[in-house]
Amino acid sequence: MSTAYDPKKRNYAYLTVSDLPIVIPDGTRVEKANFEQLTRDTVAIQGENLEFSYCNLANVKLPASATTDIHCDLSVRKQEPSTIEVDGQVVNAIKYYQLDKATDEWVLVMEVPV
Repeated sequence: MSTAYDPKKRNYAYLTVSDLPIVIPDGTRVEKANFEQLTRDTVAIQGENLEFSYCNLANVKLPASATTDIHCDLSVRKQEPSTIEVDGQVVNAIKYYQLDKATDEWVLVMEVPV
């Protein structure tokens, strides 16, 4: 199964595997859309000769013929459950990491209590 691209819809983030890929007509220019996925190198987009501008493409493996402008987020991210101390109490949290492409190491970006 897949999801048809609708230019009026801006958020395609974190779709379930059964909803992927998002089928975008060949040659489409996509602007200001969020396609971020939880898992690195997710094949979330299908289409040829696509152009992306001001899009969040974190963790998305793009088709080889796709192009992006400098305003797109192409970072590789991961998150994992954790615990942190808040006001002397241990609480559940999510740690967010981003891949440093220069060193190929994960860098902690933030911890958020849940």
